[in-house]
Amino acid sequence: MDKQFVVITHGKFAEGIKNSLEMLIGKQENLIAVSCYVDEKFNLEKTVKNIIEEYKDKKIVFCTDIFGGSVNNYLSSLVNDVDKFLVTGINLSLLIELVSDQENDNCNELLELSVMEARNQLKQCKKILLEESEEDF
Repeated sequence: MDKQFVVITHGKFAEGIKNSLEMLIGKQENLIAVSCYVDEKFNLEKTVKNIIEEYKDKKIVFCTDIFGGSVNNYLSSLVNDVDKFLVTGINLSLLIELVSDQENDNCNELLELSVMEARNQLKQCKKILLEESEEDF
């Protein structure tokens, strides 16, 4: 079963991260961005219901911006379904890992490996640079 990735965040963060990803690795047909609460007409439940209906024949991986946020909390109630998955704290490293591994059909494993790799990308640069300069002596 194919995967559909849905980056769904507060404001326009989802659009921005999708644009950055596609600038780096090209257009992704299995990725959509949903910007929540950018206008008064936005309805989270209706939007998610439409996404689930549109991609009912795929595994859906929802990617949210913040654990405990309204978007993540709402989606948390939906991931008991065998073909729905949720990861939060989305950043560009994590999104690249997720969409780049098209061979892995096990979404739980894909999420675990991608989160682990994205964590490895988080660095405090000043500390690393200081350690490297000390090693040079």
